[in-house]
Amino acid sequence: MIGDSDRKYLDYCVVGRPGYNMGLFWNNSNTLSSLMWNHKNEMYYSWVKRYPDEWTHLALEVDADDKKIRLFLNGKESDMRYGTGTESPLEYEGFLKRYGGNPYYIGVANVGDPYFSTQSEENYFKGEISDIKFINNEDEVVLHYDFTKIEDKKVVDDSDFENHGQLYGCNIKETTIKHIKNITLPYRKEGKFKSLYHKPNNMVNNQWVHKKDTGENEQRFITQVQKDKVDISKDGLSNLDYTIIEREFLHKDHEFITVGLNFTK
Repeated sequence: MIGDSDRKYLDYCVVGRPGYNMGLFWNNSNTLSSLMWNHKNEMYYSWVKRYPDEWTHLALEVDADDKKIRLFLNGKESDMRYGTGTESPLEYEGFLKRYGGNPYYIGVANVGDPYFSTQSEENYFKGEISDIKFINNEDEVVLHYDFTKIEDKKVVDDSDFENHGQLYGCNIKETTIKHIKNITLPYRKEGKFKSLYHKPNNMVNNQWVHKKDTGENEQRFITQVQKDKVDISKDGLSNLDYTIIEREFLHKDHEFITVGLNFTK
């Protein structure tokens, strides 16, 4: 987690091509992302929030005619609302970078030559992958790796093109993929708030400004809230030590309450 004092931002390639690294990635800010480049070396980056230890269906769609890039999580297009991702589609200019005969890699972006890579280290993806499929603009499957079909350390391409994959340092195991659930968000009622001017208190030099408080909040959300170990509908004033300063009734069903928190430094 980024909130840990000794951690910095890192990303891990799920599937992609090296050079100007393109493809699908996971990073330690708990997002899945897509990275594409055009012929002018301009980067196009999309992301969607997702937490560890959850099976996910991720889809990247590129429309070369309309010059649009779309990112889907579990069949739902990425959306800026609620801070869960970037707006999709993402429009690009010119044409996307061509990689010639460069192979696709699964689980790593940099294959050992920093000259040809935008990533300086080999950050191996430490996760599980069950299925990879490439489809062209004519809805023709051009590559399909169903990882139940492995022969002599080769992943059998289930398409008609026989682009079989080679396994290096991978563990093969059987698992049952249950219902894939969507992201768990903190409980929110409809409303508005005004943020007054304050010094930046988010990320500086790849770490949180308020390491202790923000780190504890990050740990609690990922290890308890996201795993359904707490009742998030009861979070908030119900478990804070506060004093009511003023109550202003707006009408019979709503009121504006000013509170002061009781705490020590």
